[in-house]
Amino acid sequence: MKWIIDGTEYTELEEATEAILDEIPEDDYNDWIDEVYPEIEIGCCRFYASEILKELDPIAYDCGMDDFKESIRESIQDELYGMDELPISN
Repeated sequence: MKWIIDGTEYTELEEATEAILDEIPEDDYNDWIDEVYPEIEIGCCRFYASEILKELDPIAYDCGMDDFKESIRESIQDELYGMDELPISN
């Protein structure tokens, strides 16, 4: 099988998957964090959990982003594997 992602042809499922995972925007991860954890209110100010995590512990934030990508890896591969050499673009 082969897949075309953003103009690049991939013949290996793992390479095609990595290409898609590499393009996942940080905003998707932030949205997920902010859906799972409530806003934090201090005085009259409100802060999103994703902003707090990124600012206070950027290493944990980056590790979480990696975990987030891994959690969707299988569904991406299932979608790619189900395609019959159709080009995709994200």
